[in-house]
Amino acid sequence: MEAALSEDQFLIVETAARVAEQLACPAPTELPTTDDDLVGWEMLTEIGFASMHVDGTHGGGDAHSTDVALVTEQLAATLSCVPYLGQGVLGPELAWRLGAPSSVLAGIVDGTRRVTIALDPSLRSIARVGHRGMAWDARGATHALALDATRCLCLVEIAPQVERSADITRVLRAVDAGAAFEVVSEPADADAVTRFEAFALAMLAADLVGVMQSAVDAAVGYVKSREQFGVAVGTFQAVQHLAADAKVLLEGARSSMWFASWASDELDPDAALLAARQAKAYCSRVALEVVELQVQLFGGIAITWEERAHVRVRRVLLDALTLGDVAFHEDAIAATRLRIGD
Repeated sequence: MEAALSEDQFLIVETAARVAEQLACPAPTELPTTDDDLVGWEMLTEIGFASMHVDGTHGGGDAHSTDVALVTEQLAATLSCVPYLGQGVLGPELAWRLGAPSSVLAGIVDGTRRVTIALDPSLRSIARVGHRGMAWDARGATHALALDATRCLCLVEIAPQVERSADITRVLRAVDAGAAFEVVSEPADADAVTRFEAFALAMLAADLVGVMQSAVDAAVGYVKSREQFGVAVGTFQAVQHLAADAKVLLEGARSSMWFASWASDELDPDAALLAARQAKAYCSRVALEVVELQVQLFGGIAITWEERAHVRVRRVLLDALTLGDVAFHEDAIAATRLRIGD
């Protein structure tokens, strides 16, 4: 088996990187912001990056999940504040997988109806209607998707207040327990929910990889130019070791993420979820190590508000918590492996 990108996928990466540069997050002094970036959102929808994974018969791009991961990674590398992952990837995926009717799905897929996912207050799972939740990556969104007790998909109104979050590149907004909602599907098939979860975890891993790449690139660029005692600090062996450690962790995470994103489409739901859990847990763990290494490489400037180092740390913290932290997924992997071994 050859694990390499195709020519088309290299083109996706190249295009996504150019778009990501245009949609890069502003200076940290301008963050956090809750103002909707309508220009950036329209750019993503017009170029076809939003709803890439939804099948073509429902108006989506019919792309492979690996293609979506590549776009997600490039946007994360510039710490883009445009809510691509929540509203361009996870919202459309959940609506499509769980059988939302065309009257609802059409607007979500083409980007004219701004819908994200609602998570429980711990951010571990999809929220239940009638309970308090959190609309994730909700900048510019009007509604969020949640489930009722029978796993029917529901559109829930989002409250106006913005919740505090470590991540200052994303907006979290409250979903009140008494919020108005509309049931928009029949009870979901268990495999459909599992397939969505596998896809979502793989995309979160892709976001983490993008942030890690950004951290490594920025830190290496800094130590090449920063001089101490008349020489670049990047020539010091101790500094080189830190940078090499970060690079090794990054590439391991990328390989794990690529497999999980491939598995999301190619393996059965349970196997895909197992691969996605492993990628999410591993990427979450090493991403924190990588962004901490970038802080060390930047030295004193890393603890200033003006430098983006802390923005990367913040984004990693929220990504790592979303849809289950490291311990949650490692426990789930252990339970699955023990059952397989019986």
